[in-house]
Amino acid sequence: MVAMKRIASSILLGALMIGSLGWIATEGAPRTEKEWKPKIKMTRLPVFPDSLIKLGITRGRVQLVIVISDEGSLIDWLATEATHREFANSIAEVIETWDFEGARSLNEPRGEAFQLIIEFTAKSTARMTAGPYDMSEHVFGPGETYGSEAIRLATPSELDGMPAPIKSVIPNIPSEILGDNPKEAVFEFYINTDGGVHIPLLKSTETDLDERILLAAQNALWDWEFFPPTVKGKPVVVKASLPLVFSPKNKED
Repeated sequence: MVAMKRIASSILLGALMIGSLGWIATEGAPRTEKEWKPKIKMTRLPVFPDSLIKLGITRGRVQLVIVISDEGSLIDWLATEATHREFANSIAEVIETWDFEGARSLNEPRGEAFQLIIEFTAKSTARMTAGPYDMSEHVFGPGETYGSEAIRLATPSELDGMPAPIKSVIPNIPSEILGDNPKEAVFEFYINTDGGVHIPLLKSTETDLDERILLAAQNALWDWEFFPPTVKGKPVVVKASLPLVFSPKNKED
């Protein structure tokens, strides 16, 4: 279960800086914890599921990827890993009540994509650790076993087959901003266990590509749907990349 996805008003990336129209890529640019770390005010905390206590489960862990706007609105989120999906359901019940404040760039609020690790224990309050979007920490370590009710982030090489799109959406781009030559941009996103697209982030692009084209493409990607990714028949989450080519429409002589 995830929050309702909202239309983005500026280009979303894992590493961001303020541009003339929104956010432009500075992939790999180093940032200190103070520079990227958002503030989160949790008016309601996720609770340990009673159904798991009855099964004798007393601990759990969830990894989230969250995207917020420069105004602190929740745009999208996804549980990419969880020791049991009931923990993700518990978060879904409360996350839209949380208040966010993005990091600041040049003393201006800035939207952000970031990760959040939430650790559950049956006898205490959930403990949370925020990190940058490319944080290397995961719920499951290499070779670690996981139950049938877990949510797991798989690698493409593990999949039973590469996810094929069921529904693709062509962005609505005015012909006058397409230019005369084809241009390419690569977006990175997650495909959820139900085949839905989450957290579409710009990975790379040609420098002269109009930001309005990128924004239209990003918002269209949220409406794409794929056959659910699986490993040995079990649904998983996977991160995918998709190159998009923007070509000008044929003009009459």
